[in-house]
Amino acid sequence: MKIYRYEALRGANVLVTGVMMGVAIVGTFVGAVANNGCAWHSLLDYWLLGIGVTTVGAVVGVVIWLQSLTCTKVINGPRCLMMLLLVVNVIWLILGNIAVSLIIVSCGAEVNLWYEVNCSSYLISFTLAIVIIIDILYAIFLLMVCLSYGGTCQDQPAFTSLNKASVVVWWVGVLTLLVTLGIGVACIVVGASYCPACCDQDWISTWHIFFGVVTVVFVVMLVYKVRDYNHLDASWVAPQEALVLPIAVLAILLLSAIFVGYLWLAESREEACSGSAPCSSDLTTFSVVVIVLLSLPLLVFFYVTAAVGLLTAFFVILSFIYYCSGDAMHQEVKILHEK
Repeated sequence: MKIYRYEALRGANVLVTGVMMGVAIVGTFVGAVANNGCAWHSLLDYWLLGIGVTTVGAVVGVVIWLQSLTCTKVINGPRCLMMLLLVVNVIWLILGNIAVSLIIVSCGAEVNLWYEVNCSSYLISFTLAIVIIIDILYAIFLLMVCLSYGGTCQDQPAFTSLNKASVVVWWVGVLTLLVTLGIGVACIVVGASYCPACCDQDWISTWHIFFGVVTVVFVVMLVYKVRDYNHLDASWVAPQEALVLPIAVLAILLLSAIFVGYLWLAESREEACSGSAPCSSDLTTFSVVVIVLLSLPLLVFFYVTAAVGLLTAFFVILSFIYYCSGDAMHQEVKILHEK
């Protein structure tokens, strides 16, 4: 009975987490599109840009912790990482609550804040909805985590077996490849549709075609190479150049294309600030969403990596202080005994 209860809570927790991530990512897309238009949104667009990164990072921290539940008396690194990412995410969410409340009060009561407020911005109502939804989902998420993993360490069931973990990783990989393939095909279609009318004015349609072709070839080659690849025969002494080299070259091309997309974002925002009208607002919106969607995993990776680096440095300094103070105390006791 306890196992069925745990499985039900875990399934509900996964559903709530997925919905919360989806809401935060949609908010990030809207914030990026609003920021690219060069209009003043009372810093709400920047908050929306950060909520997606911090929320996905917090979920990654929770997943890492759940995959490494252990009974130990020493410092639990995954748990500390999860707590740090959750605290940052909660602080960012609290800042959003405060910012939206102050802006609404300032616009309703005509109270001047310490920075300029644009009461006509459409992001005010949108951000208010995002904040309320994430607040509710966060409360449900934390409640179910406490119900699922509370109690003593010995009473906590294992998060998943090795076979279940392999199945989850396999499905995540398949879904990632399908989403990536869908993005590549969509980029080819959109780029080819807008290129005749916009290629002379805006080179982003050509970028879509190039990026889409490279993405499709990358996914097809990755599936073809991994399909019959025997991991037991792999060796660091005799690496599989036929598997690694073409995929590595295509991966470098994809990263380079994303970097070029960043340059287009900066150029597009500068043109919007100067008053120049884009060739197509729909093409601009689609391009911003695609570039942000491709950038989000990289930003989350660097964000979590930075958190790991900060925790590592903190634990190293803490261990150094602890052992140094212990040695000093030992020396003092030794001197007292000699006297």
